[in-house]
Amino acid sequence: NAATSAGSTVSGWSAPVATNIYTCLPGGATVASSTICANYGTPIMYVKVQTSATVSPLLTFRGITSSQPLRGSATFRVPWTP
Repeated sequence: NAATSAGSTVSGWSAPVATNIYTCLPGGATVASSTICANYGTPIMYVKVQTSATVSPLLTFRGITSSQPLRGSATFRVPWTP
């Protein structure tokens, strides 16, 4: 919701895509949400949001006159929900 609100005024904005990611260790390999992590219990849950927009350049230069795609992503640790 935050990414959608923040980008709503950007021309060429595409709706962001959110993905849930689970891991037993920060920065570790992804696991299924139903995994029981050794010595930990439930996995750590992250949400990854990917955004994109197509924007026109503020100034035109020779060879750069058309719209350009911009992409970004952010990953946030969130409270685990089954």
